[in-house]
Amino acid sequence: MSKLLLSSVFCFMMIDTMAAGADSLRLIRTLPFACQLAAADHLGNAYVVRESGSVEKYDNSGNMAGIYVNKRLGDITAIDVVNPMQILVWYRAFQTLVFLDRTMNEMGRMEFSAAGYYGVSIVTTAADGNLWIYDELINKAVKLTREGNVMFESWPLNLDFRKGFSPVCIRDNGERVVLADPANGLCQLDQYSGTLGSNPLARTGLFDLSGDWMISADGNNILHKNLRTLQTYEVPLPAGSEIRGISGHGIFLQRNERLEWYHSGH
Repeated sequence: MSKLLLSSVFCFMMIDTMAAGADSLRLIRTLPFACQLAAADHLGNAYVVRESGSVEKYDNSGNMAGIYVNKRLGDITAIDVVNPMQILVWYRAFQTLVFLDRTMNEMGRMEFSAAGYYGVSIVTTAADGNLWIYDELINKAVKLTREGNVMFESWPLNLDFRKGFSPVCIRDNGERVVLADPANGLCQLDQYSGTLGSNPLARTGLFDLSGDWMISADGNNILHKNLRTLQTYEVPLPAGSEIRGISGHGIFLQRNERLEWYHSGH
């Protein structure tokens, strides 16, 4: 399919934010296909992982701006677009992290076994451009340079929880690093991997940090919580939708063969 045709079927809708209100989702764009994962960067680009395993980038005009395909590393576990100049594609089964540039060309790879970590489950871009990982074999959060050198390593975080700790998502807002286990709670670290606190009752899976705000799914709602003031509010999800991605730059919902990109501001 040509870029021109893709652009023509890539619907664009702007909703009056004053009319929509702060407690509702506001539709940004609709893409006419199904996907497994989706994310947005701060420049207005959307990235989707298709069921075929490809990663596609769409610019803020709705044009396909690049595609990455790798058939040798298995399924994509996660994508991280915090830095749109160095996109992370995480293949957990092969313990391999792929770095892409802004044109979706491969810049390099990191195999975590080379740094001595063999059970990495989650990865994210650190606020300073390095990496945070969680190794479930040693139950530690680790900060690495992009060359694989260890900067900081936490103590075993499972010791803070009665029933263990198996986080599925990790994010860094420059002040704190938050790890989430949907069954056992949240853990917060400082920038040097020291524990700031744990909360076994705050249970969520996929989430993102936008400043002091944590954005997560809570049943049929998107939950916004201020980690500093503890202020919270909920935004209801449209009926029949399934979440494909949550970030401060967009909520991605799958509804039948449509991927809908919404803004949920605070």
